[in-house]
Amino acid sequence: NNQQSNYHHHHHHHKKRQFNSRRSHSKKKKSAVSKTHDKELQKQMHRMKKMKTQKLRARRRNTMQWRKPQNQGGSSVEIKTTWESKIQYVFAQLSKKEIAIPASETIYEAGFIKEFDKSFNTVTSSNPVTLVSKGKRNFYSTTASEDPILLKYAEEKQANVFLSAKLLSLIMAATRTVLSWDVVVTKKDGVIFFDKRDKMTRVDIMTVDETSVKPPKGSSDKKAHMDSAFELGKEATIANLKFSQLVTQTKQKQTFKEPNPFAKEGDNPAGVGFRYRKFQVSPTITAIVRCEVDGFIDNSEKIERKKRFAGEDEVIDESPYEYLSIRALNEYHHKRGQDYRSLIDTHVGRVMITEVKNNSAKLSRWVSQAILADCDSLNIGFITRKNPKNNKKHVVVRVDSHPVYQLAQQIALKMSNAWGIFEDIVSQMQNLDDGKYILVKLANKQRLQLYRISTKMVGTLVFRHNADANIFEFMLLTNKDDQYEFVSGTQDKSELELNTAKRLLKSECNLDEKDVLYHKEFKYHNRYHDENTNEEKTDVMFLCFIPDESSANINVDSDKYSSLEWMEWNPPHSIQPGLIDNSLEYLAEQLQSTTLEQMFKNSSH
Repeated sequence: NNQQSNYHHHHHHHKKRQFNSRRSHSKKKKSAVSKTHDKELQKQMHRMKKMKTQKLRARRRNTMQWRKPQNQGGSSVEIKTTWESKIQYVFAQLSKKEIAIPASETIYEAGFIKEFDKSFNTVTSSNPVTLVSKGKRNFYSTTASEDPILLKYAEEKQANVFLSAKLLSLIMAATRTVLSWDVVVTKKDGVIFFDKRDKMTRVDIMTVDETSVKPPKGSSDKKAHMDSAFELGKEATIANLKFSQLVTQTKQKQTFKEPNPFAKEGDNPAGVGFRYRKFQVSPTITAIVRCEVDGFIDNSEKIERKKRFAGEDEVIDESPYEYLSIRALNEYHHKRGQDYRSLIDTHVGRVMITEVKNNSAKLSRWVSQAILADCDSLNIGFITRKNPKNNKKHVVVRVDSHPVYQLAQQIALKMSNAWGIFEDIVSQMQNLDDGKYILVKLANKQRLQLYRISTKMVGTLVFRHNADANIFEFMLLTNKDDQYEFVSGTQDKSELELNTAKRLLKSECNLDEKDVLYHKEFKYHNRYHDENTNEEKTDVMFLCFIPDESSANINVDSDKYSSLEWMEWNPPHSIQPGLIDNSLEYLAEQLQSTTLEQMFKNSSH
């Protein structure tokens, strides 16, 4: 045993010695490594560290870009060079504005509404309802300045701001919007009207997934893909109208005091109630807003039951009718396991959270419209395509009823801020001169810009010398409305005025630059406010002579003008008030110190 242990000890010691000698050997080896190699290693480490931080930064940058809303298409309206920028409203400042919620009253009610069909509360994805429209119905979305009721109140000076709730809700949700939109503002004698520019604007057309991380691609082509932003908007808007009628197919009907103010003879109006409501926004702003109600719920049985079981001194003062606003969220992309059909029955909360994120502006508009109309609930339907490749056929997979103020809290909508935005925009407009303005949410910018709409007409007075009669004559064109005109038109973007005049001579009369002589100094310039259109207008006229008529082949654009005539220059002229008489009078003033012959000689190509 002793021998054995000695052997082990000796053997172990020998191993240790071997290992130590190896270590000392390697130490010697390392000390022999040149310092330059060490430096190289350090440099390499430094380089790798640098690359790592760069990668991290890039990754962070990418996620930041991912969070940014993408380029959301161009401007909703072409901003003309003649428009004057007046006020800028920055979203960061608008989102801080808050005022007390204005006192309100309903002053006029028209149209009719039908009762909501409660059987729709039981719709599920395994038991869906096809979205069909029962018969042709007429919907009305008349702009404020054409609404007879609003015009009557404006005449009676009942308020100083007039608009529809659809438009007001768009202004209130301005800071949530991503896409560009615009509304026309007319100010006259201290009264402001907000109007939509034409039928197919954002006031009426809904957006789909506007605030989503991956919004639909914008495209305004006529043959656009059905999943482009514009086509989806149309699909959503039509689906909404169909849905509001589908869920109110009951016999029960509530007719308001006045008939539908927009229905023409032979129309079959849809069940919509118009409630004109007056809001005292601030001491200087009183607004009358046309709001809409889509249906009602009859709660009389519930109230009767309450009364039966109420105590002696308990007063039940509830209206038997509950007004509803009815809207629909629609889905167009079907990701398996993430679409309405898979989630709506079991995870409706998750679906709603996603919708609030992707359609923040749209939901904000819906809730504020419901609050403005003084509705009790907002009923939201979930609609999906029967087949993802067909945007005409849909099914309803669920209908939920939300108390309006509860939903406002859910989507973080503060009405005090919504009213604050409106109050700020209007109060700044009140300081402007009368005129026609346009409020534009700029494309890819976090701000609204107010422009004054102004147009510029550029044209030419064309003269010739009639050698036979030894007189000077000027050209007059007659348009299709039997009105006289000079060769004139609007200026293109970034085009010089004189170039506009030359371009129009060529396009309207086939007169080339080489056929005419332009007078170097003559320029008539007049800026005025047009009472009829309430716009700022500018007229600019140049003067030219046709030296040799034989070489000039005058050929008038027959689509625009019915005839051309030459009139003898013999001032003063009283031909047609406005541009024609004014510019001829200006020329006559210029000729007090010179003659047309002299002017002719001072002209050049």
